[in-house]
Amino acid sequence: MRPSFIAAAVVLFSARLGILAANDWNLPCLDGHCSYDLPSADSRGPVGTLNISGSLAGVSDITHAAGWAILHCDGNSTNANIHLSCKASDPRCDHLFQGGAEGTIVRLPESCGKMPFARVARAEVHSNSSTPVGSLQRRQDGIVWALDVDTDFAAADARHGNVSFTIQGSTVHINEDAPANPRRFYRPRSGYSDRRLEEREIVFEDSVKLRDSRERRAPSRIAQRTFEDKISVDVNANVHATVVLGFLAAGSLIPRPTIGSFSVFADLDGNLMSTLHIQASAEETFDSGPVPIFEVGIPGLEYPGFLTIGPEFKIAGQVNAELRLEVDAAIDLNYDFDGTKLVFPPQQGTNSSATKGSSPISGFHLSANPSAEALASVEAHLIPTVDIGITAFGTSASIFLNLDASAKATLNATASASASGSTDASGNATASVQGCLDVGATFSINAGAQGSFFGLFDDSTKDALFNKDFDLYSKCLQAQTGSLTYDLHF
Repeated sequence: MRPSFIAAAVVLFSARLGILAANDWNLPCLDGHCSYDLPSADSRGPVGTLNISGSLAGVSDITHAAGWAILHCDGNSTNANIHLSCKASDPRCDHLFQGGAEGTIVRLPESCGKMPFARVARAEVHSNSSTPVGSLQRRQDGIVWALDVDTDFAAADARHGNVSFTIQGSTVHINEDAPANPRRFYRPRSGYSDRRLEEREIVFEDSVKLRDSRERRAPSRIAQRTFEDKISVDVNANVHATVVLGFLAAGSLIPRPTIGSFSVFADLDGNLMSTLHIQASAEETFDSGPVPIFEVGIPGLEYPGFLTIGPEFKIAGQVNAELRLEVDAAIDLNYDFDGTKLVFPPQQGTNSSATKGSSPISGFHLSANPSAEALASVEAHLIPTVDIGITAFGTSASIFLNLDASAKATLNATASASASGSTDASGNATASVQGCLDVGATFSINAGAQGSFFGLFDDSTKDALFNKDFDLYSKCLQAQTGSLTYDLHF
């Protein structure tokens, strides 16, 4: 899949937000505008640009391009104490002090602090600097300035006027078609809160292709989940997924850090092949709830002090059952989700879309041993999800895109004597055992949010991209033995 949808959306909203050119470390930020490019480990990794804009006195620069030499700085902190001096009495250094350095938002050198921009909380001559400083002596050789900088933008006043920002980013370089670089991102999850649950690990090979874009093969572990030794659920799955994410954000830094607009774009292609095997030996009604099966992180985007995007690809399984007989069932869920496109929050002009026409069930097996009147109702779900965690200025929320493929089978059976049969009702069937089976499927694609994000979206923000029910099989059979067996292929 080529990420043309993301590219078009980013171009559209870049124009709308007035995003500026990328950062140039050789040009000083002395005109009220400055940019920072997200560093990328390779040509296929995440890419993004952060732009800030304010008054001439509100935005400045303490990099070499503005005439400064950094003498001391902690490169791993968001609250840094920086010692710096002006190189060769460079007149560009004066820009920092227009209206006073304190309260100015400055661009930092790449090796200084974790953040691209910071607020000057304090500026004074370092105690080791013996040269007197006056309004006409700021550029004298030998003066060492001590700056305390941080990302506490809420503590900044508006003495230098307002400062705004825009950010755009993508998990891939949109316009590149270079071959992917193999790299593993794998993090298995196990455990379940229900104390009744026992786990025995089953190892299988999965193939996950997450479009940052890298292809991985790693052994994964899926638990065989047993409820009170009466019901067991095995899951075996193989998933191929291509995920491209992009986002745009704009807001205010001063006088109050906030996000005024935010959009996430996603392209999702792939397919999932799985089998859910359910065995029950006693009467039981249960709901497993969503059980984590697999989770892998997608390389995200981080702008310290501003915004962090942390996407993950997850698969969860869920089984609901009402059983009044012994049952052995296997459900094959094989489906593709190519062409799924998300825009969130939902907005006019650029809409989410998904087109799916076929049932997610490819096969079904059920074997039951009824006694008198009996019922077996089993509903199984397999739910791949792209979960996008977002944090900005101390506020956190998440956006999800999930694909829920489910199958439901209901068997009503009556037995009064031994008998046997098959799906074609062949053989010398008797009326002693009869079963009526209904099989259906549902495939839905939904987007939503968890948490409130600056009033732009919250838990109530929903987007139903696709939903379709499939009636697959409905038939009553007689059996020749004491059991009913159905083997169906769709």
